[in-house]
Amino acid sequence: MFNTLHCGSKTIGTQCLWTIKITRRRNTTELSITPICIVRTSWLYHHSGNNFVTTMLKLMSLSHDQASIGSSENNPINIVNDQIGSPTMIDDLARFLWKLCSQKQWVPIYHWSDAGICTWYEFAQAIKQHGIAAGLLHQPIYLRPTTSKQYASRVTRPPFSALDSHLSQTIATQKTWQQQLTLCLNELAQSKNG
Repeated sequence: MFNTLHCGSKTIGTQCLWTIKITRRRNTTELSITPICIVRTSWLYHHSGNNFVTTMLKLMSLSHDQASIGSSENNPINIVNDQIGSPTMIDDLARFLWKLCSQKQWVPIYHWSDAGICTWYEFAQAIKQHGIAAGLLHQPIYLRPTTSKQYASRVTRPPFSALDSHLSQTIATQKTWQQQLTLCLNELAQSKNG
């Protein structure tokens, strides 16, 4: 059983929302129901800000004279390969939320992520491949798969955090995480060249 502060805080947050959903109107016995829903997402990224994609691009871009941090054959970038999830580009999440707001009725909980699953290592490999294709990265870049146990992290993450988004697909169509990553990196390349 996976038990972390994240799981506990997620449960408490959900319970708090359902508690405040039904509130008693002041000075009456009438109850008011506030329409709310929860949208869960995972592995958010964008071509700006601090996230896995921008961090990987920075690490992969470092020159070999910065070998203590950068990627070289003798000093690869270690990437966790035993955690599975669904990357989600922020732009597509925003489009989904916009469409969700226009719905007349909601179910209590929606899941939204880009379609498909991968490990962090597979995601990093795709960032490398699409980053090279977009002209953002240059070879050689060395990535090495590692386990969560071997990778020193302050945050404990679940081994499987992919989301079942079938209810959300009635509102918006998901693109694959590979399509979204390509779009994200192409937008970044255009912004750097433009």
